[in-house]
Amino acid sequence: VYSMSILGDDTIVLCDPIIFDSILRKEGKFPIGGTEGVSTFIDYYEENNVTMALNMFQSGPEWKEWRDSLNPDMFAAWTTYLPSIAQTCRKISDVAGAEVPKHIPFVDFISRAAFDMFETVMYGSSSFTTNSKVAKPEDIEFVMASQAAFDITGALLSNPMEKLFEGDLYKKFVVNMDKTFSFARKRTKKYADLALMDQQQVQQPQRSRQSKQFFFADEVSADAGVDEESSKCPVQKIRNAIPTKFVNPSFIERLVHRGELNNEDISEIGAPLLMAGVDTTAYVMSWLYLNLASNPDVQTKLAEELHSVLKGADLTTVEQMDSLPYLRACIRE
Repeated sequence: VYSMSILGDDTIVLCDPIIFDSILRKEGKFPIGGTEGVSTFIDYYEENNVTMALNMFQSGPEWKEWRDSLNPDMFAAWTTYLPSIAQTCRKISDVAGAEVPKHIPFVDFISRAAFDMFETVMYGSSSFTTNSKVAKPEDIEFVMASQAAFDITGALLSNPMEKLFEGDLYKKFVVNMDKTFSFARKRTKKYADLALMDQQQVQQPQRSRQSKQFFFADEVSADAGVDEESSKCPVQKIRNAIPTKFVNPSFIERLVHRGELNNEDISEIGAPLLMAGVDTTAYVMSWLYLNLASNPDVQTKLAEELHSVLKGADLTTVEQMDSLPYLRACIRE
């Protein structure tokens, strides 16, 4: 337990997981999230009138609406993204030995790998910033700007006077946020428009679709035999066919197919999601590899489990993950 006092506002932070459940039960209809304390992002989105992105930092009905609009296709259906993530990870692994550290420093490679994976979830395919031969400057700039924005955020939270007087550090934060938001919004809009075109084409049977090969995700849930009308499981709501050219339907394709948000709102949501996905994934991987490098015996034991269970295959199913308890333990630790 520790406290922070920023401009007179006292905040108590509780870090004991044992009491999480009791706190959540007392918070009421709209639980309070940790992102509310990240005032740097809140101020930026408010100043730029970015309503949809701002909702993720709220605690009331706006936050619930934002969460409900994303939950069925992102959080509840996370297992359905495993095939495309595995395909991207395979390509990242293929170039890692040649790229690190000759062309890309290890720390930067981890951040680029996080971007490649989360971009695959968002859009269905990756730009492969981990491959210096095909990486585009604008993609690398987004990764670097995201890193900078999150790093500066910590400094601004501990020194709020920088924001108050708009010092050089805050100006640097704004510059990097402008880069990330512009990039992610434009790219998300591009893929949302493509998904809408594909959906409209499928809905017009008189138009020939022989020139395009679509995969239809009509069974994204493993809960066979469950009546969709009677089920309260959000996964059941995404069982309708979703046209895609990728290994599995992307998050953006699913949002477009659901039809609850227009493409402008979807593009606005894309920016904070892509930023947050890259940053959090990179931190988890960095600590994982650091701990594995510091404990060779653990690394050996993990390699033995992976070889024994996967036998060289990619990890694409929940069943495979459930068969890798040591991997799960390493990631969580």
